[in-house]
Amino acid sequence: MSSIDKPKGEKYWKITFYIDGKRYRRSLKVTTKKHAQTLKQELDFLLARNLVDPDDLFAKQTPTLSLYTAIDQYLDYINKRKDLTPVTKNDYDYSLGTILKSFMPDQSVNDIKPATIEFELLPSMEERFGSINTVRHHMLAMSAFFGYLVRQDPQPITVNPFRGKVPVAPKKEPVWLPTEHVKVLLEYFRNEKKPAWQRLYFPLMLNTGLRVTPMRLLDWEKNIFLQERYLRFPAKGKYAGKWRTVPLNDFSIQMLMNHPRKDGETKVFHEVKSRSTVDTAWIRF
Repeated sequence: MSSIDKPKGEKYWKITFYIDGKRYRRSLKVTTKKHAQTLKQELDFLLARNLVDPDDLFAKQTPTLSLYTAIDQYLDYINKRKDLTPVTKNDYDYSLGTILKSFMPDQSVNDIKPATIEFELLPSMEERFGSINTVRHHMLAMSAFFGYLVRQDPQPITVNPFRGKVPVAPKKEPVWLPTEHVKVLLEYFRNEKKPAWQRLYFPLMLNTGLRVTPMRLLDWEKNIFLQERYLRFPAKGKYAGKWRTVPLNDFSIQMLMNHPRKDGETKVFHEVKSRSTVDTAWIRF
């Protein structure tokens, strides 16, 4: 009989067994106890029949998986995920089920190397699509797919061939409003005939750099700190739990102090019920 254990600090489970009084210890090359127990049962069956060659044991645990089969299995996994939108699922289906299959013949995923991506797939995609952003979009989906294969147990591949091969999108220079345009905008929204929210909304956006949604949801109690001279918003993503601050200049502070507040209402722009209200005002400008 054999025994399994996972040494502290190590990735794989190991198995210990005896043949003719000699002790053997081998790595199972699997990371879960359930898989290790399955391999133990198979080994015990072979040990009982004296069919074990310890020198060849577990030498070929890594499965052989064809590219197209792996793609189909991954897309099935993607389609079952409830956290992804239909648009995202369709993107994966097109990038992998259509684009990748059209550029690569069905083959073992182990045969796809980083050089294959760099010198064969990437040049072919650049020639076909022309746009580096389009190539990057599809290759990010492909990289996610191969990263998923690396994380499987047992691993069909040990290295993501797309790692470091996805092209970087060129940075776009920011578009600045010319000074004369800024003057026209401020003069337009100083007009007392304009609704009060517009006379604050657009100049404040111009002075803080806030986007439409944070501006529309701006709250006197949650976001505005006039004495401290900043706006504060909860951070998202990897910075969740922290705060993002936006400094206020004198002009912004003065506008906020002069803006009329509605009793019992904490939203600064309570009149703005949706983004379309903002878009309509901007289009008219």
